[in-house]
Amino acid sequence: MADVIAPALTAESRRRRWVGRLPGIALALGVVVAAGFFVAARDGGKEAEEPVKPAATTGVVEFPPDKWAASKLAVAPAFYEPWRDRVWRPGRVARDDDRVAHLYPPAEGVVAESPARLGQGVRAGDVLAVLDCRELALTKLEWLKAKLALAAERDQAARVTLTMGNARRLLDLIEAKKSVPDIEAALKDQPIGEYRQLLLTAYAKAGQLQSLAAAQKATGVGVAEVSLRRTESDAEAASAALTTAVEDVRFQSRQQVQAAQVKLREAELAHDTAKTKLLLYGVPAADLATLDPVAEGAKAGYLKLRAPFAGVIVEKHAVLSERVGPTFMMFTVADPSKVWVQADLYESDLPLVRGLKVGSPLIVRSTLAGLAETPVTVLSAGEEIAKATRALTVTATAANPDGGLRPGMFVEVAFETGDTATTLQVLNTAVFRAEGEAFVFVQSGDGEFRKAVVTLGRAAGDRVEVVKGLAAGDAVAMSGGFVLKSELFKDQMVSE
Repeated sequence: MADVIAPALTAESRRRRWVGRLPGIALALGVVVAAGFFVAARDGGKEAEEPVKPAATTGVVEFPPDKWAASKLAVAPAFYEPWRDRVWRPGRVARDDDRVAHLYPPAEGVVAESPARLGQGVRAGDVLAVLDCRELALTKLEWLKAKLALAAERDQAARVTLTMGNARRLLDLIEAKKSVPDIEAALKDQPIGEYRQLLLTAYAKAGQLQSLAAAQKATGVGVAEVSLRRTESDAEAASAALTTAVEDVRFQSRQQVQAAQVKLREAELAHDTAKTKLLLYGVPAADLATLDPVAEGAKAGYLKLRAPFAGVIVEKHAVLSERVGPTFMMFTVADPSKVWVQADLYESDLPLVRGLKVGSPLIVRSTLAGLAETPVTVLSAGEEIAKATRALTVTATAANPDGGLRPGMFVEVAFETGDTATTLQVLNTAVFRAEGEAFVFVQSGDGEFRKAVVTLGRAAGDRVEVVKGLAAGDAVAMSGGFVLKSELFKDQMVSE
């Protein structure tokens, strides 16, 4: 009985507790409903009190021209031009083969000095190494001997030329029948040599006999016929002897001058041969005037290996006291101010090189190395496809004054593509995007710009194709348009 009464009492107590709570719940619901009506009434009052602001003129910006320069705003018309695009292909930087020198010594020797170091910048003519070369010392002595012999032959040739010239002048005076005193006065203190005595004696003797024969013939009295004939015969013999002497002297004078000139040329040849050897050994021509191997002594065989042009030593194999020869490469000097840029194009890329020729411009860049777009000039457009790689190598030459292009680095090479049909274009700095649409600012008046929504096509480099929304000649803000965009969105935010 007790078990039946207990559950009944429990249910009754629960009902009484819920009934006691109902007034509180009803009061709370009333407060919430009242608060809701109050908030709704307040918001409705505000909407009634605040008038709706009118929207600003959509897409129009006022910007006075006197502020353009400070904002770097530049306006230019949209333009029609043939479309040009770029296709980038991998390339590499290599040394310019025309500006690389592999230096070998011209003769055998022992490395005595090697002041140059790897990576050192050198100027043309700088000494890279000094060899102790026996052949050079012998060549210097040969050149000194030839130099002295040449000086002697020059003096001899000059004297012979002067002497034979005076002899020919003497012959001219004799043929002109000048008197002996007159001839001696004309040729006083002039070197003639043995020909002076020979010719003057024969000339005087012939003249005396001719005068004697003429005198005997003129008197005719007391002179035997035999004596007259003898005198005339002697006069004729003396005249013949003079003629022979004159002819012989003329011939001998020419022969002596020619012989002196031959000896002089032989001496000059020997001198020039020794000089050429020294120049081939690298001895500067300016040093030959003061070259004295006797005074140099043991250093007469020092052979200096010099840099052929300004550049950088990229290889060094010279070791002190090492014997080297003409087949031993001691240095490699490269000029880094000019390099090659090479790109390998495969058969699918061959259309890129159609029309490419020597002197055509290309562009290279390297994002990893921080190298901006740099112009280069085509040196070779490639002649054939390599059998091993099936690639065509295009080579361009590039100026490299700051050393930014280093041999061995990888770059990208741009090849221009496109067509001849003209398209409407603007600079990519003129295009802005917002809310899924592209637009530009077109000048619609003095200091007034309107937003023009455009449909864009292809993009390449600093240009973009405009398919719709612009006409050729529209004055577009090509750069500095961010200030117009800021003004536009500021107006729109105020209107909202």
